[in-house]
Amino acid sequence: IEQLQLLEPILDDGSYQRVCLYLQSCVPFVAEPEDGILLRTCLSIFRKFKQWPQAMQMALRLIDMDLIQDVFKSCGDVNVRRQLAFMLGRQQVLFEVTEVLDGEDVSASEMELLLQLMSNEKLNKSFLQLARELDIMEPKSPEDIYKTH
Repeated sequence: IEQLQLLEPILDDGSYQRVCLYLQSCVPFVAEPEDGILLRTCLSIFRKFKQWPQAMQMALRLIDMDLIQDVFKSCGDVNVRRQLAFMLGRQQVLFEVTEVLDGEDVSASEMELLLQLMSNEKLNKSFLQLARELDIMEPKSPEDIYKTH
């Protein structure tokens, strides 16, 4: 635990997930200051490998609003940023998107959509769209699911 700063530079694409999983599993078993160190180490590793949803989970576990906003701002992919907005909405974390993304190349309509996603305004519509895509709007009988001969 005292040498975690040496861990990040030697990780590669094949090992960082296992290392972060191990560090996360150790968090419940360590005392108060060390658990935050473990979570911050996982956060920096996930950010290094651009794993934004996992980085957001670490920031949410740390309950650090500055880190949450920084992870949100650092994510450059539009679709992943929308996923992060859904995650923040699920945890009822809401902040002014225009202040966080100030200076970024994001349209006003995209900022409005992100704010709506974080405030769970479009959650029902998203679930209905997913149900239509998965073709589960109508109840099915067992014969429809299991092909009988």
